Amino acid sequence: MSRSDRRTRLEHLEQEIPQLKLHLKQLEEERREIFASLAFPVLTLPMEVTSEIFVHCLPGASAIPRTTDAPLLLARICRQWRDIALSLPQLWSTFTFYADSPRSQARDHLINCWLSRSRHHSLSICLYDGYMEPEDDTAVAQGSEYERAVAISESIQACLELVGKHSSRLRDLQLRLMPSELQNPSISFPEGGFPLLEHLAIGRWAASHADFTLARINLFGTAPRLRSVEMVLDSQGHIDIRLFSIPWAQLTKFTGTLFWPEECFFVLRQCPALVDCTFAECTSEDTAVPPPPLPPIIALKSLKVGTTYSLFTVFGALTLPRLETLSAELGVGHISLVTQLVARSGCTLRHFKFTWTVDGNETQFFDCLQHMPALSSLELSAIPPKPCVAIFDRLCEDLELVPDLRSLTIVSYNITPSFPFATLLAMLHARSRPARLTPLRRFQLCGAYDWGIIDLSGFEELVREGMEIEMRSPRRILL
Repeated sequence: MSRSDRRTRLEHLEQEIPQLKLHLKQLEEERREIFASLAFPVLTLPMEVTSEIFVHCLPGASAIPRTTDAPLLLARICRQWRDIALSLPQLWSTFTFYADSPRSQARDHLINCWLSRSRHHSLSICLYDGYMEPEDDTAVAQGSEYERAVAISESIQACLELVGKHSSRLRDLQLRLMPSELQNPSISFPEGGFPLLEHLAIGRWAASHADFTLARINLFGTAPRLRSVEMVLDSQGHIDIRLFSIPWAQLTKFTGTLFWPEECFFVLRQCPALVDCTFAECTSEDTAVPPPPLPPIIALKSLKVGTTYSLFTVFGALTLPRLETLSAELGVGHISLVTQLVARSGCTLRHFKFTWTVDGNETQFFDCLQHMPALSSLELSAIPPKPCVAIFDRLCEDLELVPDLRSLTIVSYNITPSFPFATLLAMLHARSRPARLTPLRRFQLCGAYDWGIIDLSGFEELVREGMEIEMRSPRRILL
């Protein structure tokens, strides 16, 4: 071979070697994929099936992104799963972040990463302020906590501006921060508002909202699809709900926390289309002056109200002709308010949860049940052992009382060895008789007790006959 031939051959080899290396790499990749498919059959699933599984792996809407949870975890398993995860914008359309200034760079990178991977998919965003209030004024005077609060407030404004840039894609927005942060005049969202927004949450628990001013909050007035709103106000009454510009008339679901009675009335007046309404942890002082009655709320089917004093005023002003689910927390001595509400409304109540806050006359409770002939689900919470005897006896002897009852739950935190298990068992047998048109099919008993000494044979017999029975303590489930 001549010198020129060797040079020609060398050039050919230099051209072939990269091609052969590339081909070898492709063969190794193919070998790994075949091996993985044999060792891990899940990798052989069609992409559409794997994609659907990935979507169901997502944590809750308010979960903070972590490498140990989807979607980040899914993208770290293998190249195939990473490609699938990055191709699904819905995996990256829900995320939570803290407006915590010490981690602002990492937070901004995370937000931009999520937004870019979500492409044009609708968004669900939860923003926490990340601010822990100082224990006393000394910490504020020293400056460290105060300066951190100022820095976080500035970070919140930057995060809200970012949210505003994507307002046209927001489907669910949770702003778990002080409502006063929304009163900053520098915050402005696009004129188009929130065309896709369906759920909005505002506020968080705080020791004080004294910095809330009389400035209106006009950020959410344009949201044609908004149907569900959650709000946390202030037990001291510093926040005026009337300053929030929200399309109240179109709401079908509302949850309010730390509401005074007048604030409850405002919501009920402004939301004639409400179907589901909850007032949790309400606060007020008892008043002898009853409020004026509200017009009938035709659409409302579910009402849950907590804290005794608010119930005294709210229940007496309502007429709910389509009410089906009612959850009430008040003493037995005021159960007549529920009776009057049901009788006045002429509603067909099917689900009733009653929190037994104080002892009282069980006769009023039975009178209330007489007005609920279509009741199918009854839950009695925090009930003392003594009234249990009267309730079990009455339900056993009078099968015409709530004749359609299918589910019964008893929650008692004071279960003692004298708890009327024999009376309970007799009632369950009576209510499960085949002769009944609607036999009791589900029973739950929850409470702190040494369940190991209970004779379960009678309950096990009912389970074999088809009744679903669950008896549990905080650390143990028997049936």
